[in-house]
Amino acid sequence: MTRNILGTRKQLSLLVAFLMAFVLIGICSSQIRAQATSTTTNTEMPFTATLTDCNGQPVVVSGTMHMVTHYTVSSNGGTHLHINTNWQDVSGTSGTTTYQAHSNNHFNFNSNGSQSEVTTIDDVRLISAGPTDNMKVRVHMHVTINANGEATASFTMIEIVCTG
Repeated sequence: MTRNILGTRKQLSLLVAFLMAFVLIGICSSQIRAQATSTTTNTEMPFTATLTDCNGQPVVVSGTMHMVTHYTVSSNGGTHLHINTNWQDVSGTSGTTTYQAHSNNHFNFNSNGSQSEVTTIDDVRLISAGPTDNMKVRVHMHVTINANGEATASFTMIEIVCTG
């Protein structure tokens, strides 16, 4: 279980780095613009992921990921990015157990040009169709970065609950 969560954290770190680079481009271009701009995209895409159930067994799930991205550059140069993803019609199997998988994830990035903060909340649930335990995983991370590029606040909370 720990290896999968650490893998998820590494993937999340890569996503954060990518999105920060995306936002930095927006910060540079926002200095050229004097008025606020905002963009919202709505995307659906097929995906496959491997999760670990409460018995430590791999569960390959597949379905559709729905993603809404809202990006704003304010008139004073502030940058705001919110990404919400959720899984639709996602299922998988492990041995003879079938699961419905549900996920709702929020990613927020805010920057005023000199300081920034990133917050993610990821909720994933595996719901068993049989007697195998259901599983809920919540990963909550936050980082605040000051004008010197130093993390002044950060935390990671991981909660795993298995229920019959």
